[in-house]
Amino acid sequence: YKEDLDKERLATQLNVLYANMGAGPVRLKNVVTFLKSLGQGQRHLYSMVMTLVELILVMPATNAISERSFSALRRVKTWLRSTMKQSRLNWCMVLHVHNDETDKLDLLKIANKFTMHNDSRKKIFGRFS
Repeated sequence: YKEDLDKERLATQLNVLYANMGAGPVRLKNVVTFLKSLGQGQRHLYSMVMTLVELILVMPATNAISERSFSALRRVKTWLRSTMKQSRLNWCMVLHVHNDETDKLDLLKIANKFTMHNDSRKKIFGRFS
């Protein structure tokens, strides 16, 4: 992460952070709580620490999550759908990854809302019962 972090500034900010956090264990949870308690101007003083914490928080603990995502992508983007645009593929992936939530949707209600939104759809499809 050479382009994201300046080593000297990060070392200095970590020393200041350690001195300002007071007694107690220095754990990620405590650092996040401390940084959240600061105002915007004070957070700017810890810019490298903030970047480091953000990188740590978004980094997956294992590769399993990313492996599952690529497996799901392979299932969703089959040979027949290989010409689909990126935006449609993204929405299909959201639906696939969150299928437990999408299974709870009332499809009849969604179909009625879709058809009633446009006059030509009303004429063609009517209202589903």
